[in-house]
Amino acid sequence: MYGAGAMSCGKYLSSSSDPRWADIFISYANGFLTAYNYYNKDGISAITRSDNAGVEAWLKNYCTRNPTEDFSRAMISFVQSNKY
Repeated sequence: MYGAGAMSCGKYLSSSSDPRWADIFISYANGFLTAYNYYNKDGISAITRSDNAGVEAWLKNYCTRNPTEDFSRAMISFVQSNKY
């Protein structure tokens, strides 16, 4: 794992005070979801039940409960929790 995905959820939570870091994490999340949707064989989007604001709220909640986990793990958990 590289980039923001290798950083902790705690770092993601603290990024809200620095717009540059916040943009890095959100860009990583958007790229992760785009790649997931591209390679997903069942054709169901990872965010059919949400929008960008919903994804961010879910991530903040998850990371608050799991501050030491890698941000990539938060993204994997998001995708798994939103499957039909």
